[in-house]
Amino acid sequence: MSLVRSALFSVPMIAICMTGFLAAVTQSPITSAIIVMEMVDGHSMVISLMATALLAKAISERLGPQLYPQLALDFVRAHKACSTSSIVSSSSSISANPSRKNEARDCG
Repeated sequence: MSLVRSALFSVPMIAICMTGFLAAVTQSPITSAIIVMEMVDGHSMVISLMATALLAKAISERLGPQLYPQLALDFVRAHKACSTSSIVSSSSSISANPSRKNEARDCG
């Protein structure tokens, strides 16, 4: 009986932890709470999921940058690096510098 009781009480805790993790990584608390609420069919846990998501976002903001803008910046930097390396490689000989040949292959 205690095993069944612990399993029943662990579902809300798992949902709360999932919400906190998702909100911390994506830094979008409303979306995180709604996604997890729908996944576990936990409409009665709306307040606790939202509170957890807001707290996780607040902590995550203090620890690091947002995920999606950071990924976008990395993509733009890589694209700019490829653009400049292709301009440089077209104006200079690739065979003279084998490392440039590898750079051009990485961008393509």
